[in-house]
Amino acid sequence: MASQRILFKSCVFLTSLLVVLSRVKVDGRKLYVTMVIKRIKPSDSGQYRCTLPNDTNTSYGFGITYIAKSDLPEIEVSRNITAELGESVRLACNITQKGNIFKVRLVIIAWVKDDHQRIAEVPSAERNLKDIRLTLNKPQDGGHYECKLTSMLHAQRTYNVTRIISVQVRPKFGAVDLTHNEIVRIKGEAVQFQCDATGNPIKIVWKRKPRHKNLLITLNETSYSNESLQTRYKFTRKSNYEEFKLEIPKTDYEDRGDYYCCIRSSNTSVPDQCQRFTLRVKDPLRHLWPILGIIVEAIFLYVITTSSEKTKKNDNKISKSRDHTVEDRSTDVRKGEKARLRKTTLDP
Repeated sequence: MASQRILFKSCVFLTSLLVVLSRVKVDGRKLYVTMVIKRIKPSDSGQYRCTLPNDTNTSYGFGITYIAKSDLPEIEVSRNITAELGESVRLACNITQKGNIFKVRLVIIAWVKDDHQRIAEVPSAERNLKDIRLTLNKPQDGGHYECKLTSMLHAQRTYNVTRIISVQVRPKFGAVDLTHNEIVRIKGEAVQFQCDATGNPIKIVWKRKPRHKNLLITLNETSYSNESLQTRYKFTRKSNYEEFKLEIPKTDYEDRGDYYCCIRSSNTSVPDQCQRFTLRVKDPLRHLWPILGIIVEAIFLYVITTSSEKTKKNDNKISKSRDHTVEDRSTDVRKGEKARLRKTTLDP
């Protein structure tokens, strides 16, 4: 029997149709032949059987059921929405065509979020699904909302019709002041910048402007051909929608400057909105500089005072020496007359 199956290379059909038989596919010791109907018609409905030419007892049967597109059910949903965080929106889904009641049985219609989270459903799909009234309290409330209608065709095959509403939460910054955010670190300490932007969807770009340089460097959209950028900066996020962070594990003086967290717009003609952080890196010995300054000043004053006192003492000694220097002079005096002596100070 195995050898007969290997030699099998054709199909015999109970109806006369224009079909294409693909080339025989060999898989181990099994042979496969595929039938392709190029353009199906209502008359193609029916039962088919694949048999061996010389063995009518060995066969495989299958059926084809045709249904026109006009017989299928159809639904319609409201338009895509872009709204601000905190705003309320309404999503609607209606059955616009229930299909041929003799060929189609409606089973269920439901709201599904992001292809997995079922929100609401109607067990009997003879009536429309209720609208969703949604308040966008957080960026996660945005996403893809699907209206999914499930039906059975000829009580044999499950048929799903899905329409999607895209709900976008417009990206924005929550911080009031986007320009004056100064962060001070001592050299060697780690620093972290937390971006206050939220949105769904949202794309964040980190940029840097070095101190005293008119140059803006994009940090997380480069090819990273420079390996120092890969190890220098770490980019993290809580989710796809919020709490984007940039971290420098070990700061250095060259890290001083401005850092920007920017919301990248899908429209290239719209400039990026950015939040700025200013990083200042201080010397680890900065607390000692005032003390060292006081010590140096004290030493300087001591030297000046000591030198002044020594100079003053020397001047006093010289002055006293001059006061005690007397010039002796002789005077002729007659016998019996009074003599008068006069102290004379030598001029220098």
